Amino acid sequence: MKRSVTTFFIAYVLCTTLAFSQIKKIYWSDGSVPAIMRSNPDGSELEAVVVNDLINPYEVFVDQRNFKLYWSDRGTKTIERSNLDGSDREVVIGSFLNEPRGLAIDPISEKLFWVDFGTQKIQKANLSDGSEIETIIEGMIEEPHGIVIDHKNQKLYWTDRKAKKIQQSNIDGTNIITIIESGLQNPAGIDLDIENKRLYWTDSVSDRIQSANFDGSDVKTLISGVDTPFRIRLDLKNKKFYYTDFSLSIIGIANLDGSEI
Repeated sequence: MKRSVTTFFIAYVLCTTLAFSQIKKIYWSDGSVPAIMRSNPDGSELEAVVVNDLINPYEVFVDQRNFKLYWSDRGTKTIERSNLDGSDREVVIGSFLNEPRGLAIDPISEKLFWVDFGTQKIQKANLSDGSEIETIIEGMIEEPHGIVIDHKNQKLYWTDRKAKKIQQSNIDGTNIITIIESGLQNPAGIDLDIENKRLYWTDSVSDRIQSANFDGSDVKTLISGVDTPFRIRLDLKNKKFYYTDFSLSIIGIANLDGSEI
């Protein structure tokens, strides 16, 4: 498994995730600085928006309805948020966490969801203030990593790196099923195209970026030999996806079919 821990400016990608917002910016965490960064979609106008009191920032999520930026920090064991420019920063979840990673928001129930890699749980809380923390999945997952929500059908999808699976459940954690298992080695980042019912994910050991239907059928390899792809975010408006590469320490972009990298 490739895991060179080097201090590059853009991406210590083990701790880097991407969020693409309608504000015309991409956001990512940089664990080597550490900082929450942003730039234009073409990589220009790069700037740090959060730099103080971070230890190991991990997932970054943009709440486009409320213009808020959320991130998990494995070092401080917290989930925080701020305005998109880094102002008005506050801790949303500051207890009960061991190693928070993937984040997602359900705008229908106004809930914040996250995976805890350390406690092997998927949990949720009120988006407004982090109250009413509830564990919805426990003991049936091994190393949960990335998580996304199908708001339209009220489903959760997540990657399990140790079990080498992509799984699905109802949004309350019931009815867990395995969607993808064959051929996976270390699934990490995950995102989805709700309208076309397609999943997209990275596999950081097989060095592939792939997609499939929501039921796991029609698996397609979009990019192979990327080195160590880690996170992925779709820009459906422009029919693109962004991804991070751990070993190359880059953020890349491609068409949804994997062309024009």
